[in-house]
Amino acid sequence: MSHVASLPKAAPARVLACGAYLKNTACLIEGRRVVWSASHGDLINAASREALDHSVEALLGEASGPLDAIAHDLHPDMHSSHVACALADRLGIPAIAVQHHHAHIAVVQAEQGVESAVIGLALDGVGLGDDGGAWGGEVLWVDSYASAQRWRRIDHLASILLAGGTLRRASLGVWPPPCCMVSVAATKLKPGLDRWSARKQPVSCVR
Repeated sequence: MSHVASLPKAAPARVLACGAYLKNTACLIEGRRVVWSASHGDLINAASREALDHSVEALLGEASGPLDAIAHDLHPDMHSSHVACALADRLGIPAIAVQHHHAHIAVVQAEQGVESAVIGLALDGVGLGDDGGAWGGEVLWVDSYASAQRWRRIDHLASILLAGGTLRRASLGVWPPPCCMVSVAATKLKPGLDRWSARKQPVSCVR
């Protein structure tokens, strides 16, 4: 079941967005009107993927005119990215890849009707960066409302190795980043703890 919301300012283009890999939802935006699909959950199984396929076609039927573009996550291997590119090719319009954390900040900008450029902090786990690396914990500058496609990465948390082997596996839960941070911290602290331990005299407990 879809639901409709309203933006404080009209969007500059009519766009259908196919969402990301986790907690997927599709969305149609035209003017101030925003139509959300039902949540499809994570696109890890056939039922969720099929639900997204149906929602995209339903949203296409909701549009009051021809679409200007189809938006999708920057990661090219997601099912939602495949759906977006196939639909864009079918309609003869651009498929626009959007960096995951840029999308989070830009949507707040749109929801709040902020016209000026913003600096935003996105702490949404792992997303593919425009340099091909796995990003997480970004400070991004995003240009003014009408030019929000322009952005740059100002700063970020230190890069760490992630458990999981692939970006997709590493992003399937909230546990890989903190576990890896603890591991890195423990590795850095171990020499100091060993030296501290060596200086301490053994303590005997007498009853």
